Amino acid sequence: MAAHKSEIALTAADVGQTQVMTVARMAHHLERAVLALTRTAMTTRDEFGEVTMPGQTPQVDSVAFEVVNFELEQLAALKIGDRVILELSLERLGRTSARLDFRMLRPGDIRTCVQGTLSIVSVEPVTRRASPIPTRLRNVLLDIADEEVPPLP
Repeated sequence: MAAHKSEIALTAADVGQTQVMTVARMAHHLERAVLALTRTAMTTRDEFGEVTMPGQTPQVDSVAFEVVNFELEQLAALKIGDRVILELSLERLGRTSARLDFRMLRPGDIRTCVQGTLSIVSVEPVTRRASPIPTRLRNVLLDIADEEVPPLP
């Protein structure tokens, strides 16, 4: 099983006055990686090869996610021009929620620059009530687990 990876090239929009990547931009890139992962799971192709997004079949695939906890630790400064790999892996999976570990590292470097966890809850988009994580997404999440994943309590 392998982590989901996204490559990021840091730009002026990612850094603050100190020219170091801000926590808000780290969160932004993390959110984009989670969105890309969920799109992979929830996007299907019909018999004509056309992409069908979840909103087109709400009774089956419509789901949204709420971030309920976000923790990070910055271990090394990231600056404009740095290229980093953002890795996501599944720590725990429950019926309606998941906890993901993440880390950012420079390509070719084994040292982690940023690490943390993100907890998400699957919700019904209209009522915002917790709803079960769809099977296809559960399978994609299990594919990025580093090891056997214990259920959330």
